[in-house]
Amino acid sequence: MRILHLSTFKRGGAGKSAVRLNNGLNNLNLSSKLGFKETSINLDQTEFTIPINLNFIQKVKFKLTDQLIESTFNKRLANRNEGFEKFSTISSDYNILELREYREADIVHLHWVADLLDFKTFFVKNLKPVVWSLCDLNPLTGGCHYPMDCNKFEFDCSNCPQLPKGKVNEIAKNQLQIKKNIHSSIKSKLHFVSPANWMDSQIAKSSFGAFQRSIIPHPSDESIYFSLDKVNAKIVNDLPLDKLIVLFASENLNNPRKGYQFFENLAREFINEPIVFLLIGHGSKLDNIKENIITLDYIIDERKLNEIYNACDLVLIPSIQDNLPLTLIDANMAGTPVLTFSIGGANQWVKNGINGFKIGEATQINLVNSLKQILKNPGSIPSQEIVKNYALKNFSKDSVAKMYRVLYQKLLSNM
Repeated sequence: MRILHLSTFKRGGAGKSAVRLNNGLNNLNLSSKLGFKETSINLDQTEFTIPINLNFIQKVKFKLTDQLIESTFNKRLANRNEGFEKFSTISSDYNILELREYREADIVHLHWVADLLDFKTFFVKNLKPVVWSLCDLNPLTGGCHYPMDCNKFEFDCSNCPQLPKGKVNEIAKNQLQIKKNIHSSIKSKLHFVSPANWMDSQIAKSSFGAFQRSIIPHPSDESIYFSLDKVNAKIVNDLPLDKLIVLFASENLNNPRKGYQFFENLAREFINEPIVFLLIGHGSKLDNIKENIITLDYIIDERKLNEIYNACDLVLIPSIQDNLPLTLIDANMAGTPVLTFSIGGANQWVKNGINGFKIGEATQINLVNSLKQILKNPGSIPSQEIVKNYALKNFSKDSVAKMYRVLYQKLLSNM
C-alpha cells in the first residue's frame, strides 16, 4: 500500500500531525510519503518539497502568478478585522496530479492544504481515494478556518461576518458553492477524518454531511514527549518549586480564539496566591504584570517543549473554539494534565481526574473557580503516570497509524 500525504507546512500542529502519521505508517512497513509546499525546511527520507516542474521562464512566471494570486486575494481582504484568522482561497497554481508521487500512490491523504490544493484541478480529475484529516473547518466553509459563532457554512456562506461588506463579501458564498459543485460528484472517493466528535458534528451539519466519515485522534510522538523528573525540570528552567506552575502556550498569544483575553484578569485574581502563569508564544501584552506571569518566546524545539511541559503542573487550554490541539495531546504524553473548557475535541478527550479537568462553559468566572478548587486541593491533580498511560492508550503515533491503516484498507477494498 502506497500513501501520499500532502500538507502546506511542516511546522504547526497540522504539519506535525502529518509528519507523525507518515512516520507511524512507515514504522508499519507501509510505503508512505509526505509532500510540503513549504520550502527551506529539513526533510526526512520519506518527505519532499512539492516541485514546480517548469523551465526557468515558466518558474519565474509561476512565481509571479502565485504571488499575484496571493497579493490580489490579500488586498481584497485588507479591511478585515484584526481579530479574524486566516481566510483562504480555493485556487492554487500547484498541480498535484503531475507529481510522480501522486501517480505511484494508492491513497491520497490531505492534511492542512490551504494555498496548496487547487480544488478544481485536483478533485475534478483525481481518480484515487482521498482521505482528508480535518485540522480546522476550512474544508467545509467558504474560506474561513474557524467560523466562531457563525453557522452560515451550514447553508451558503452569504453575508460572511469575517469579510468586509460589498462585492468582496461574495467570495465566501462563491467559494462554498464551487466546493459543493465539485464535491457532489466525488462522494465515493472522499473520506473525512475528524480527530474528535465535535469536528464530526460540524461535518454532519455542513453541506458535506453525506460524505463518509471517521473519527481518529491526532498522534503525539512518544519518542519526543515523555515524563521527566518534575522537580529537576523546574530547577533547570528557573521555575519556583513552591508554586503551582500553569502553562499557556500558543504561537500567537493574542489570538482571541485561543483564550488569551482571559489572562490579564486571571493573573490579577491570583496575584497573592501560590501560582505562576508561564506564557509561551509571540505577542504577549502582559509584560507589565511581573508578580505571577513569566513570558517566553515561542519554542520550536520540541524536546525543549517536552522539558517545559514536565516543569509545569498544569497546562491551561482556554480556547473558545478549537478542534483537538496538539498542546493537549503532547502535554498528556509528557505526563502533564490539562485544564480546558468543555468545547471542541477537548470535551471528548479530556477525562476529569485522569488526564486533566474540564471547566464547563467558557467564562472567566468558571476558569477562576476551577483554578481555585485545584489550588485548594492540589492532590486532585492526576499523577504523571496516570496521565501518561492515558496518552499512550489514545494518542501514540503507532496506534493512530494502525487505525489509519485499517481505514485505507477499507477504502481500497471498496474501489
